[in-house]
Amino acid sequence: MKTQERYYRNVISAAKQITRMAVDDEADAYQLYQDLKDVRDLCDKRMTEIKQNAK
Repeated sequence: MKTQERYYRNVISAAKQITRMAVDDEADAYQLYQDLKDVRDLCDKRMTEIKQNAK
C-alpha cells in the first residue's frame, strides 16, 4: 500500500497545483476549466463506485 499511498498524495498535490494555476488568457481559462471538470468528473465517478460497494 506504500506505493499506492505515495501515488494518491502525488495526485492530490497535482490537483492542488491545478487549482492555483494562473490564467493569462481566455484559452488558458478554458483549458483549466476543462481540466478541473475532468478531475471533478473522475472523482465523482469513483466516489459513486465506493458508495455503492459500501452498501
